[in-house]
Amino acid sequence: MRRLFSALLGLGMLAVLATPVAAARPERVYLAAEAFELPAGLVCDFTVRVEFVVNREYVLIFPEAADGSHREIITGRLVQRIVNVDTGASIVVNVSGPGKIDVRANGSAVFHGRGRSSFFLFPDEPGGPGVWVTSGPLEYTFDSSGVLVDVQFPHNSQDFCAALAG
Repeated sequence: MRRLFSALLGLGMLAVLATPVAAARPERVYLAAEAFELPAGLVCDFTVRVEFVVNREYVLIFPEAADGSHREIITGRLVQRIVNVDTGASIVVNVSGPGKIDVRANGSAVFHGRGRSSFFLFPDEPGGPGVWVTSGPLEYTFDSSGVLVDVQFPHNSQDFCAALAG
């Protein structure tokens, strides 16, 4: 009887040790977006309007690691219409990414894009000003106060200010 009890206790301990700790699940957040305009001179020589033709983008926000860092993954379909408000010229582009953001413990962050992405650079930012649509690996880095400090453009990058100017 004692042997049976020891065997059952051993199996019970093995089951407890083999059961993975229930890890916290990432939070899934819909990235709601509304059309917006950027005034002439801010990113392009003309007023730019960005409309969302399709927006089914989500971000998965993973729990904070022991060191205070965390990861976010952006997925889903996103199609934008980028408009030169002065002329009415527009381009519709699928910028569904995906992308991931590594947020460091100190609050700085690095965005890693793959696929197609769009972003807007202001005159005081690296690579700015411009409305950029890229295809391929893209990386930009923010300091702990949210200021863009570096952009690594992929080989296939297009400035939509130039494309919509004519």
